[in-house]
Amino acid sequence: KLYTTLHLVGFQATKSDSSLFVRFHPKHTTFIQAYVDDLVICGSCNIVIHHLINFLSYKFPIRDLGFPSFFLGIQVNQLATNTLILTQTKYINDLLKEANMVTAKLVKKPMMKNVKLNSSDVSPDFDNPTLYISIMGSL
Repeated sequence: KLYTTLHLVGFQATKSDSSLFVRFHPKHTTFIQAYVDDLVICGSCNIVIHHLINFLSYKFPIRDLGFPSFFLGIQVNQLATNTLILTQTKYINDLLKEANMVTAKLVKKPMMKNVKLNSSDVSPDFDNPTLYISIMGSL
């Protein structure tokens, strides 16, 4: 129903992400990112965005929650210049806490140069392989 409704008012799903809708107009561009029952709407003209929200409110039961601070684990900040800064700092810090690696130190290269590995080089088993798999999946 959402796809049909958005298509009627000129939105097209992008080829790279079927849940990302875009509408190009000579004077403005509008984007809608859908995730389950959440929408993030942004564009180059606030008036167009407000009209779109009003239109959608006639078609669907919606609540305008205002500017998002987080969406799908991504922190969203808006600068005074209307530039958006997207970061995953909180998400990564939560993963570091879960892996008990908050105090881990950064290294430029995770291995020494010119080390030749062979099949007899075996790493010790992980204490908690389920945690490792979970962290790798999260990354």
